[in-house]
Amino acid sequence: MLMLIILPRILRLILIIKKYKIQFVVSANYQSNLAAKICGIPNIVFNDDPRKGVIQIAKFSSDIVYMTKGFSIPGTVELNCLKEWAYLSPRYFRPDPSILIPLGLEPFSYLMLREVSTKTTNYSHQKSDQLINANIGDSKRVIISLEDKSKVSLVPKHWTILQEPLQDIHSLMFFAAAFVSTGDSMAREAAELGVPSFYAGSRQMIANEVLVKKGLLFSGTVDDIITHIESIEVPNLEREIEHRESIRMKLDSEWEDVNQIIKEHIKK
Repeated sequence: MLMLIILPRILRLILIIKKYKIQFVVSANYQSNLAAKICGIPNIVFNDDPRKGVIQIAKFSSDIVYMTKGFSIPGTVELNCLKEWAYLSPRYFRPDPSILIPLGLEPFSYLMLREVSTKTTNYSHQKSDQLINANIGDSKRVIISLEDKSKVSLVPKHWTILQEPLQDIHSLMFFAAAFVSTGDSMAREAAELGVPSFYAGSRQMIANEVLVKKGLLFSGTVDDIITHIESIEVPNLEREIEHRESIRMKLDSEWEDVNQIIKEHIKK
């Protein structure tokens, strides 16, 4: 069943590489790297989820496999950062409060949720609709990024459903009072932005643990998380912005610049 999903993707990627005469491939997984290998194209891969089989294919297909911080795997290179830092570092991303205006939001006055689809291979084993069915009070406005739009009718009527693609979802995340996700990637993104971030998903990931150890990401059941975030208040807007920016600057002083690594490979 899994191969019925993956093989067509690889075939489409091969066609794209040939059609657009791609000369170098950078990926956060292995499928485009395998397509590049088949086409004889140099490529590198960044991985934070070395499941059995996946890491072996990545090592076979890529010139270099970069593993996210926290991993030490023979035949790979460990990054001193998480892959999301490539676009969330203060060098590349500046939160823009004007993104709140069309939604009628004020900074730190709302909760932001991300409900991932359980139809994907990563989350097929996870209980669905956890955040949609959560008992969240009315003290703060709720906005939700809903991956499976077939569930729109299940979302509480007074919540705001975001319509992707969004112009600047990371600014929406930055100015949220707190962020809760049933998926791991966006939970890490919010944490790296200095936002109180809570992961309610079922995957156990070393990349998450890097942020948990720094006190930037918290995991738990939806009920426990909701109880906690409803009490979060931001009394001073400027002080909160400074606090979140100080977290980002500290990370930037500690972590590598992924983009520079990629540029060096392309130059070669």
